[in-house]
Amino acid sequence: MASDHPTLVHRTLQTTIPLVSSITAGLSLSLSFFMVPRLLEAPVAVMLQQWQCTYRQGAVTMVPLCLVSGVSYLWLALQHTSSSSAAGAGMLSSWRGKSFLAAGLLTAGVVPYTAAFMMGTNRRLMERADREAAAKGKVTEFSDKILEQEKSAKALVDWWGVLNLVRGVMLTVGSACGLAAATATAA
Repeated sequence: MASDHPTLVHRTLQTTIPLVSSITAGLSLSLSFFMVPRLLEAPVAVMLQQWQCTYRQGAVTMVPLCLVSGVSYLWLALQHTSSSSAAGAGMLSSWRGKSFLAAGLLTAGVVPYTAAFMMGTNRRLMERADREAAAKGKVTEFSDKILEQEKSAKALVDWWGVLNLVRGVMLTVGSACGLAAATATAA
């Protein structure tokens, strides 16, 4: 199915999608490397409020970027399938196709990874943030229990940063695969 003369759509995707997925990787990594350490320095109520705002904004921007990148890479992989019976119908005919396939699976794979491994932590942090917001302005007695809850909230944010780092690595490797395939000369 690969052609010696790629279409405008093919060329446009080969040019833009590695850029989009690389930006997405950078955004994801910056959350773990820069945002989480700053959050951990803040008072718990502020930390949870800022985490919640960042989570909500990230959910509406990062998920579509990952899915668009992944689907685009998978479409590019399909453009490198062999139609000859010797190679097998639908088999990827080149390392470029395999690289686009890997890029697509890694970038789109961030979404199921998040659902499988991060949603429990996300849910617990959202509940904690909601509880903090509801208790805002109420005077509470300082106790060992409150101190333990604060440590627990900070540990959750720290763990979220580690889990998010995995997403950043997936996106970085996917972007590298996509960029390598997009910039390689046709063999």
